[in-house]
Amino acid sequence: MISKIQQGFQTLLIQLKEMVMHTFDFKGKTTLQQSAYALVFQFLIIMLTLIFFLGQLVIIVPRNLFLSFLIYAILSFPSTLSLMTRRLRDSKTNPYTLLYLPLSYVLLIVVGFTMLVGEYMSMGIMLMLVIFFLSHFYLIVLLLLPSQNNTLA
Repeated sequence: MISKIQQGFQTLLIQLKEMVMHTFDFKGKTTLQQSAYALVFQFLIIMLTLIFFLGQLVIIVPRNLFLSFLIYAILSFPSTLSLMTRRLRDSKTNPYTLLYLPLSYVLLIVVGFTMLVGEYMSMGIMLMLVIFFLSHFYLIVLLLLPSQNNTLA
């Protein structure tokens, strides 16, 4: 059991290193096996950052913890974007579908500013979570598509 955990952790570190080493390689391809651990790790960090942000709104999460996750997410954004682009190319999905993601964040901000006041705060937080998780769930489904060979079978 411990050896499997160590092997998984080593695979994660290798995939994160590969992700950083290929930060500006948007034209290559990356299979699901080459990127699975790194993508899961990045999505967990992004989700925890949002949850910590929402926790800060109700004063549950320390500010330093939120800021450290936010700084990591911002610094690793170019690497994550290139990894997702390569992964979508490998599955023969148009990489421009990633452009809907910033739109979901704009919608998130609009909902946050309009509904996080007064009596609508709990409904605003729930709506923000639904928008965030549904948009990321769609992206996860796209990233999990199988690799497509260039040859016809």
